[in-house]
Amino acid sequence: MNPAWIDRLADWNPQFIRECRGRLNTRSLIVAIAFSAIVQIIILLTYNQIRQLTNQTPQEIWLSVFRTLTWIFPYFLFVSGSYLLTSDITNEERRGTLNFIRLSPRSSQSILLGKMLGVPILPYLSIALFVPLHLIAAMIGGVPFGFAISYYLLLGVGAFFLFSFALLVASFGNTQTMLGSQQSAAAFSFTALTFFFFTPLFMTWNNVTSWSLFVDIDLLNPGRSWEYDLEWLYIPISSNIWLSHLFTLANLAIATFGIWQILRRRFYNPSGTILSKYQSYGLIAYAQILMFGFVVKTPNLIALFITEAIDFGLILLLISAITPKRQALLDWVRFDRRNVWDWVWSAKSPAPIAIAINLLIVNCIWIPWLLLAQFDNVALGLMSLLSQACTLLIYALIVQLILIQKSQRPASWATGAIATLLILPPIFLGLLSITPEKFPAIWIFFGYIWVLGVSLTSSNVSIGFAIAIFGQSIVIVSLGVMLRNKLDSLRIGPNSVPLVDRRSP
Repeated sequence: MNPAWIDRLADWNPQFIRECRGRLNTRSLIVAIAFSAIVQIIILLTYNQIRQLTNQTPQEIWLSVFRTLTWIFPYFLFVSGSYLLTSDITNEERRGTLNFIRLSPRSSQSILLGKMLGVPILPYLSIALFVPLHLIAAMIGGVPFGFAISYYLLLGVGAFFLFSFALLVASFGNTQTMLGSQQSAAAFSFTALTFFFFTPLFMTWNNVTSWSLFVDIDLLNPGRSWEYDLEWLYIPISSNIWLSHLFTLANLAIATFGIWQILRRRFYNPSGTILSKYQSYGLIAYAQILMFGFVVKTPNLIALFITEAIDFGLILLLISAITPKRQALLDWVRFDRRNVWDWVWSAKSPAPIAIAINLLIVNCIWIPWLLLAQFDNVALGLMSLLSQACTLLIYALIVQLILIQKSQRPASWATGAIATLLILPPIFLGLLSITPEKFPAIWIFFGYIWVLGVSLTSSNVSIGFAIAIFGQSIVIVSLGVMLRNKLDSLRIGPNSVPLVDRRSP
């Protein structure tokens, strides 16, 4: 018989108990305990040898042990947890067992939370076995107690965010987006991204903001002092320990909440678009406000170009995430009401209108900043924003036209088309000696206005910009007409379903 607390835990989250029973066998427990013990012994022996070879005091040695464990924890926890979660979900999707889980009367939040808590249970256990040594090293090494509390709090919240993101990546399953992601590739890529990007970013951000405020020097990088004046909307988040923690925790909470909203949508509708259109609007608005808070104090073109580069990649991801495929469009044009609000909100409607709204949200943030702030060259900033918006709208129309076609692997074709438009034009223009100084209109037409910074004073730039925008407008209108005609052909095509009542004799 099970103890009463296990029965209560099973009533709270049966999925968590099932995951624990499948992983907490005798062999795996011995491996986890042995791994933790061996690593701790190696660390202690190594620093004991260092102490014998140097003149460091016991406090300095224990502080070095604390630093080593502090760096090991996030890399081990984040990387192992991300790999286990993505592998588990994608394997269940491939075997088809995830469909049976979807039929459970439990809510999607309960099932996914059980996965998040149960699948990486062995890494959790290994970290828990490291904690006593970590705390002992902190006390003997003279580490402030508040730092330990802050570290474990941010580590836990960061792990919850990252593992939620891992569940989202794994939930793509067999579906293909414009990026053409597959099961194994998505799992491996996300694990590598966790190791090389997310974990270093987590440590660097907290090291610069929250943790550097406990002492005058950096606890994790001996001998280096941090003198950063990081502000968001003129709020000194790197100068106040409470503000730095509030800012970090609030943004992690907002991002995690958004991820779980997408997870709820994907769990019961894995074949639909990754994001709904209203979710894309919220995501873009949140990203713009977040970036604007960091650059509002530095009104220069470099800051603007950095935000534009981030927005460019973000909009490309949105094109992949909200563009419906052929079957969804067939359902929309044949059975749904097609009005203005459907184009704006419906998940099955074509994506270009929603992309245009997202671009409008972007420009509503940055154009007033350009006009009100003291920029050296407002004209270049306005031209770059407008040119980028037109370029991305063209990409959105091209992707939608490709995904509406009846072909094999349309997502791969869309990826290839966008990659070709991004890479080949500057190569051919360079080979043909079509320089930005002599032919600015061509470079602006393909969306490479940032290369015109050095030649902005020339008189032909304004004319070239007008020609390029006119050409982009013609392309947008032409692609829009093609999309409308294609939708009309789907509605009245040979395989269309007549909208009549078949019950009558």
